[in-house]
Amino acid sequence: MDMLQYRLTQEFSVIHNIVCQLASIKAIVREIEADEINFKPYLEDLPDGVSPRLLFYLADRQEERLYTIGQLKKLEANLSTDLRQASSNLGRLVRSLRNS
Repeated sequence: MDMLQYRLTQEFSVIHNIVCQLASIKAIVREIEADEINFKPYLEDLPDGVSPRLLFYLADRQEERLYTIGQLKKLEANLSTDLRQASSNLGRLVRSLRNS
C-alpha cells in the first residue's frame, strides 16, 4: 500500500509540474501574439525547454515571433501528450489502489 501511495504522490507531482509548464507556455504565447511582451514574470520560473535568450530574441520581428510561437506550441503539444500519459498512469495506480 505504501508503495502505491508513493507512486500516486509522484504521479500527482508530475501532473502538477506539467500543468504549471503548460500554463506558463500558454501565457507567453498569448503575450507574444498580443504584442504586449512582458517576460519579467516568467524569467524566474521558465518552463523546461524555454530559455531566457529565446524570450529576449523576439524583438519586433514578426518572422521570429511566428517561429517562436510555433516552437512553443510544439512544446505545448509535447507537454499535453505527457499530461495524457501521466493521467493514464495515475488512473492505473488508482485502480490498483482500489483493488488492493
